[in-house]
Amino acid sequence: MDTSAGEKVALITTESLTKRYRVGGHDLLATDNVSITINQGEFVAIIGESGSGKSTLLQLLGGLDKPTSGSVTIGGVDITNLSDGKLSKFRSQTIGFVFQSFYLQPFLTLRRNIEVAAMPSRMKRAARRARTDELAEQVGLTDRLGYYPRQLSGGQIQRVAIARALFNKPPILLADEPTGNLDSQNSRGIIALFRDVCRTLGTTVVVVTHSREIATMADRVVMVKDGAVV
Repeated sequence: MDTSAGEKVALITTESLTKRYRVGGHDLLATDNVSITINQGEFVAIIGESGSGKSTLLQLLGGLDKPTSGSVTIGGVDITNLSDGKLSKFRSQTIGFVFQSFYLQPFLTLRRNIEVAAMPSRMKRAARRARTDELAEQVGLTDRLGYYPRQLSGGQIQRVAIARALFNKPPILLADEPTGNLDSQNSRGIIALFRDVCRTLGTTVVVVTHSREIATMADRVVMVKDGAVV
């Protein structure tokens, strides 16, 4: 589809998305009848207080959890109807994930931590190295590829996690409180990197945050309260 004229193309759509958990004999409503659309190449911040349901919503968007009712459609594919195997393959080809806790392997160098993302595709060594070099330059860590996570700052470690998430060139990047463990300066740097990824690569970026300051750097803000979009 030609989008050169600036036409908005829906990439992620939810319809009446609801998630209930059974906790202590009671139903906990985590997301409540959420219907939203996120466009291709858009940078969206999902904001809400702790316990508002924003992280559950992100997990549903990424296929990390299944809704009680409703649907999530990505690029025309209803992921709520996919088998576990097909969903896993779809995620690996379509979505990159960035989390607050980084999840880097402490005994691997930064290069190897980034290259971990190539394991499912069995990419050849030369191609892996070339892609890692490209990503390291993009996130400003070219001179740190031989370092271990313990030798880096929190902001640098999160940049490694972002590079890893982008390794397979996913059209969607989902980030759950990616600046939660960072100071304000590093937080702004990480969000600026997301903006750059969105603008230069056309990646759709969705960030969950409790910070209104961080949210204002996105193209659009989705507010969640008590599991519902308000």
